[in-house]
Amino acid sequence: MHMSVVTALVLCFLMADKLLTGADVNVITRADGLILLVLLAIFMYYSLLWLCGLLERAKRKNW
Repeated sequence: MHMSVVTALVLCFLMADKLLTGADVNVITRADGLILLVLLAIFMYYSLLWLCGLLERAKRKNW
């Protein structure tokens, strides 16, 4: 699954305060922001690993 789809699903889940907790309004809280920051860190780690893999394959092909 692409990371953008995962992020969109997580954001929808985080914004469903009325549905999940019975809150009066749907807001992104500080905890929601921390969850999004953790997801950003995971995405950046995944992207760097992918880039390093591409560079290694390019070195093996002698580009």
